[in-house]
Amino acid sequence: EMVGAASPVIDEKNVDVGSPFVMARLDSIEMATEVAKRCVMIKNIHEVWGNGDSLEAALKKAKTYVEENKAHVDRFMHNETFAVRVNGFGHTYSVQEQRKVMEPFLQLGWTAKVNLKNPKKHILGVYRSWTSRRAFQDRRE
Repeated sequence: EMVGAASPVIDEKNVDVGSPFVMARLDSIEMATEVAKRCVMIKNIHEVWGNGDSLEAALKKAKTYVEENKAHVDRFMHNETFAVRVNGFGHTYSVQEQRKVMEPFLQLGWTAKVNLKNPKKHILGVYRSWTSRRAFQDRRE
C-alpha cells in the first residue's frame, strides 16, 4: 500500500505477469506523478475508462464510465482537440484494423475535434495485450 492512498494501490491477485500492463488505483494526478517519479519501468500512466476480455466488454464499461462520470469526462470529450491511438502489445494492427477498433469508441459522445498529428491535450488510447499466455495460445490455434 502507498501512504496516503484510500484503497490498495495494486490488487495483486489480478496481476498478470505475462502482460505489460499493471492496473493501479490512484486517488489523484498528484499520486500518479509521485508513483511515476519512483518507478523506473513506468512508460505511461493512463486513466482507464473501461477494460475487459474483449473490445465489446471494454466499450460497454467505457460507456458506463462516461455516463456515471459526466462532469469529469466532459472536459476531455467536448473541449480542445484529441487523438486516437490503437496499440497492440504482441500484435501489429493494419490501418483498417485500427479504424475498426477505434470507431466504436468514437461513438461515446465526443464533440471535440480529432487531430491525429498534433492533439491539443488528450489522447484516447485503445490498448490490447496479446502477451498473456492465454491470448498467445488462442492466437496460435
